Amino acid sequence: MKAVEVIGGYPLNGEIKIQGSKNGILPVLAACILQKGVCILHNCPDIRDVRETLAILRELGVKCEMIKHTITIDTTGIQAKAIEKEKTEKMRSSLLFLGALLARFGEGFLGKAGGCNIGKRPIDMHMEAFQKMGILIEEQENAIAAKGRLKGADITLRIPSVGATENIMIAAALAEGVTVIYNAAREPEIIELANFLKKMGAEIYGEGSAAIIISGVKKLHGVEYNIMPDRIVAGTYLLGAVATRGKIRLHQVNHEHLGAVKVILKQMGAVIQEMPDGIYVNGEAAWRTVEKVKTEPYPGFPTDLQSVLLSTLTVAKGESCLYENIFENRYRTVAELRKMGADISVEDNILRIRGVDALYGCEVQGQELRGFAALVIAGLAAEGRTRIENKDYVERGYENIVRDLLGLGAKII
Repeated sequence: MKAVEVIGGYPLNGEIKIQGSKNGILPVLAACILQKGVCILHNCPDIRDVRETLAILRELGVKCEMIKHTITIDTTGIQAKAIEKEKTEKMRSSLLFLGALLARFGEGFLGKAGGCNIGKRPIDMHMEAFQKMGILIEEQENAIAAKGRLKGADITLRIPSVGATENIMIAAALAEGVTVIYNAAREPEIIELANFLKKMGAEIYGEGSAAIIISGVKKLHGVEYNIMPDRIVAGTYLLGAVATRGKIRLHQVNHEHLGAVKVILKQMGAVIQEMPDGIYVNGEAAWRTVEKVKTEPYPGFPTDLQSVLLSTLTVAKGESCLYENIFENRYRTVAELRKMGADISVEDNILRIRGVDALYGCEVQGQELRGFAALVIAGLAAEGRTRIENKDYVERGYENIVRDLLGLGAKII
């Protein structure tokens, strides 16, 4: 089916396990080509972005096999140094292969990177960093050609970009000398990549702080590694429990990654209990609004959960304000929520949400990954039937949102 249908009015109740992290595994897959052997990855999410990344690896000559949630990657036969636009335009994370190809071969050709249309996503920080590391860059209309011998450098990022930090880390792992990234991203996915690289033999210090030091080594080796749980998927379901006034328990969750989300849930009136392997939330009395929420780099509230929080706040009692400080086009869900009866106004980067007594089911259009998930949550909280079109978007990052929500008692197909 190309759509998801939800019958609202049923609180989420129950317990499920959370999938492996989309944003954690994608840079790890790119980094696998730094070593000349075999990597085995466990707890891999079976999502479209992973399958597309494996297709890129196969195009390069890498042997890949995915059985259930384990991926085996054999890079001994890798030969190609170019990835065409037909493969790269499907995902923003394809850009990470440039750093990996430069580290492995000293050259790389990459078609234009794609991804969801959520706003400007410039690649200038990536290119400027590689140039500082001694790489010659030729930007073509729909591609990038890069060549040179990577050398360590001091790199200060204009903003703490996750993608740029990851690309530099991958490239610097095999560069000559020491690379220092200042104003580095601090997201858990950065620490995940650093842990994976270090297990392969890389020398990295300071991950999780604003300054990361990478001392290049001559060789990396294959490893077996477990991918961390997906904090955005977990956050989606926690907010869904609040939107529907339900009670859920999520297993295979690192609750430390959800700090900013837990703050918002508590402000709304939810009761939270942390467990060794997960988290429990009771949203029966979580009807309060949130005066001011800003999306910010980690450890702030994640932009990937902004639209899901927006859906949740539409049925709170009172007025809330949401500030989107990362992507200027994260508001495409607003028009669809208004069709359902939401009272939302937009001014510059500020959303003002006045809670309504009820949303009403209708047909709406998902227009990007997180926006689709947000509309599913809105449908769960609404009266009647909601049909959300363009299911392909949600399959990029959620292994099976219908299965998960059925496991929590939702009426959804």
